Amino acid sequence: MSASRIVRAAGTVLAASITASGLAACSDDSTGPRSLRIALSADPQCLDPHQAPYTESLHVGRQLVANLTDQDSQTGEIIPWIATDWSVSDDATHFRFTLRDDATFSDGTPIDAAAVAANFEDLRDLGAKSPFGLSYVSSLRSIETPDTRTVEFSFDVPNAQFLQATSMVTTGLLAPATLDTSPEERCTGKLIGSGPFVLDEYAPNASATLSSRADYSWPGATATHSGAAAIERLDFTVMTESGVRSGALQTAQIDVDTDVQAQDEAALSDAGIAVFARPRPGIVYTLLANDQSPALSDPAVRRAVGHAIDRPELARYCRSTRTTPPVCCPQRHPATLTCPPSSPTTRIGRPPTSMLRVGCRDRTASVSVRGTR
Repeated sequence: MSASRIVRAAGTVLAASITASGLAACSDDSTGPRSLRIALSADPQCLDPHQAPYTESLHVGRQLVANLTDQDSQTGEIIPWIATDWSVSDDATHFRFTLRDDATFSDGTPIDAAAVAANFEDLRDLGAKSPFGLSYVSSLRSIETPDTRTVEFSFDVPNAQFLQATSMVTTGLLAPATLDTSPEERCTGKLIGSGPFVLDEYAPNASATLSSRADYSWPGATATHSGAAAIERLDFTVMTESGVRSGALQTAQIDVDTDVQAQDEAALSDAGIAVFARPRPGIVYTLLANDQSPALSDPAVRRAVGHAIDRPELARYCRSTRTTPPVCCPQRHPATLTCPPSSPTTRIGRPPTSMLRVGCRDRTASVSVRGTR
């Protein structure tokens, strides 16, 4: 069994009984809906992908929205989704997207240029309520819609990250009717999205239930399944203790653990649960200096602290054997700790990657899981 884009989650780790392009699971019960039971390590707090800064909320939000573009997790290439084509000016200040003409929001409203423009204006209007979104559009000068299938973005300064940003969950497309509601209402799950699932119920600190859209037929270019999602129901349950999640997975009470800890990997493998690793774009873990502190107000002190950090030793304690070494990002603001000259840096527009680890109760299952913010 395969599924359309079901999860491109932004978690540290996953464990599941799965197959799919995206994340999916098989149920052998042919008489009932095919479902996937997913454990979250914390409450999502806010389900609006435009506002959500937390991994757990992005796990849920990813299912509700489609994006202008997608990103191939293996090559890093930006590929079509709602946008079928695009062009970028040489100085990365102007971006032009051509949209497909058959995609709709879950209320039937067409996804046209005006709706796309409204979504990116919403990111700017949310301000600090959208910490990721605001960073993507901070220098946005204008959005033009020459026709219903064309949208153009102009920036005051080069924005090398913007094309990749259009593939992030944070820039997922919500219906105009949703954008007209308050940020607080949207956090509670009152959302009309563009993705393969709709939210049926959200109980804070407990669970979220999603069901598939029968009319969804525009998965991203990496999807191997076309049409509506093969998984009909997603049941997210909050389980804060890693040991509880691990035990629930081993006893088949859940299909997916979205946050497998490194210390649990051996036990899961011994229980016949395969653990997969997949790269995800975005800066996941950061160390930010408090430049308001007298001790760290001097940039020279912050640079000294940056040089003093033993990165290999830190990585040894913080990452799984299945992950790649952490990548140091170039300094972009004097408040951040800088990297030693010998540290690797990423190319412009390609943030460092961490790994998403996935465990499966069925070793015959296959998975392609990517996480982004």
